[in-house]
Amino acid sequence: MNDYILTGKLTDREVSSLTRDIKTYTGRSYQGQVTGGGLNYNPEKRECMIYFVPAAEFPATVNILHSTVIENYQSIYRDIDYSHLSSIQYVKYDKGGFFKLHHDVIRSEHKLRCLTMSINLSEPSEYDGGELVVYHDGCETVLDKEIGSYIIFPAFLAHECKEVTRGTRHAIVTWTVDEPHIQKQFERHYNSINSKKQ
Repeated sequence: MNDYILTGKLTDREVSSLTRDIKTYTGRSYQGQVTGGGLNYNPEKRECMIYFVPAAEFPATVNILHSTVIENYQSIYRDIDYSHLSSIQYVKYDKGGFFKLHHDVIRSEHKLRCLTMSINLSEPSEYDGGELVVYHDGCETVLDKEIGSYIIFPAFLAHECKEVTRGTRHAIVTWTVDEPHIQKQFERHYNSINSKKQ
């Protein structure tokens, strides 16, 4: 696995806390679309329901996500601003839902997204399909379907959520952001390290 793509699993207690909050998100979600940003995306690239979680309303969720990113990635690359998360997005993929190949380097809070973290919050038995796949250096990493499994990776890496063919997949996604020159420095560093491995 690429050293800059980290996978792991939350504790049962953390999963329970996030799952309790999901019941609130589900009632307040809206249709997700991909538009603008000069990336030539269109709504046909994404079929799901999303909700941006207000941090002030869900401090437990924020604390779990923030601490998971810091504890697992800060030692890998220190130059990113880890002081807060840019936003938290709850995502619900029903049968037929998907998010085609894309990257996450878009402007947020006048900065650029540097890291992406996604967490599975459905039991594997609850859905088929819906695999989150991250593509890197001619390889791919697939997020484990076990509930509470997470993946943290550079936001500039191409990734997709395959179509859900049965049931519903729930997930929470968040990002770190920093000034554009820091994001570009991170990408250059990543490319330099990985070119030496080949």
